[in-house]
Amino acid sequence: NCNFIITFAEWCKMDSNFNSHSQTNNCRFCGYLADDSNEVELNTPWLSSRDYGALVSVGALVSGWSLVCPTQHKLNLVDDYRLSSFWIFVDNVARILTEQYGQISVFEHGAFSDASSTSCGTVHAHLHLVPISFSLVDESIQYDKNLNWQHCKVAEIKDIAGQKEYLFVADRYASQETTGMIHVLDMGVSQFFRKVIANKLGIPNQYNYRTNPMHESATEAATQLREKTQSVISSELAA
Repeated sequence: NCNFIITFAEWCKMDSNFNSHSQTNNCRFCGYLADDSNEVELNTPWLSSRDYGALVSVGALVSGWSLVCPTQHKLNLVDDYRLSSFWIFVDNVARILTEQYGQISVFEHGAFSDASSTSCGTVHAHLHLVPISFSLVDESIQYDKNLNWQHCKVAEIKDIAGQKEYLFVADRYASQETTGMIHVLDMGVSQFFRKVIANKLGIPNQYNYRTNPMHESATEAATQLREKTQSVISSELAA
């Protein structure tokens, strides 16, 4: 369970720019987070603040698979992992996901270059929060035994990875105390954790979000999460 610094409703009221951003480049995620009349509901954040937004992932292999993205364009989250504002936001995202779907795992494909395959074609930093019941850590280790994994607290990623790209995964979300495993990459790798999850689910050929976007199920989850968020806000404001 997470210890929340403030209630969800209080946090929403405190953020004067809640759900209001502006796009300054051609990055598609920056466009989604700007919320400038997105034509596709799936691309509209189901929760947002001045600094972060949460969207349901295209190609979600399980219902509720979401991404937390900074509104500021950047390639990875190594600095955000040390910010209290990041964890306040992710705590609330994790709370909604856990109440709606159950236990979540988290992971990041940490890129350092626009051209890197590690970013999976999305050159904007994002943390995956995925409702799954199996150990993503164990499955990742078994999937490719040539990778060199080591234990890592999320705030230590910057020190361990340096300027190298990395894979980070944790089975349990524990806010800023989240602890998992990290592999520092010698070369880019695309959609690694999607491949691991798809393999575990018995659908290894459906890992690629480009060829299997699963728009219908992802849009349904986005609607559910938006409604759940409004329900939580309403109940806390009424309390």
